[in-house]
Amino acid sequence: MSQEGQFTIPTRLYLDPVERAKLETLLHEQDRELPELLTEIVSQYLAGKPDPVFVPPPAPPRNRAQEAQRRRNELQRLRARVEGLDTAPLPWMVQYVADLEAEVSRLERGA
Repeated sequence: MSQEGQFTIPTRLYLDPVERAKLETLLHEQDRELPELLTEIVSQYLAGKPDPVFVPPPAPPRNRAQEAQRRRNELQRLRARVEGLDTAPLPWMVQYVADLEAEVSRLERGA
């Protein structure tokens, strides 16, 4: 069995002496190790269960004024860098400035 993508879950089993003896006998008869047997048992159990539905956590409430100020500060820093260049700014920088300007405008409008 490939172990790629697998992980280990440290755990304890609480068995009485009779259950422990049965488990040890089973492992000996099948010439298996406990982790291999437990993996098989848990895998078979989980195979019969439905896949979990991922529900993303709710987004934290946004403070538009703070977000707009953060974007304005970022825009100001970027403009200073662009103006300090000895050569023409790269196209992606020009586009990034335009995108930031649009984002600030959108946040200020409350859209």
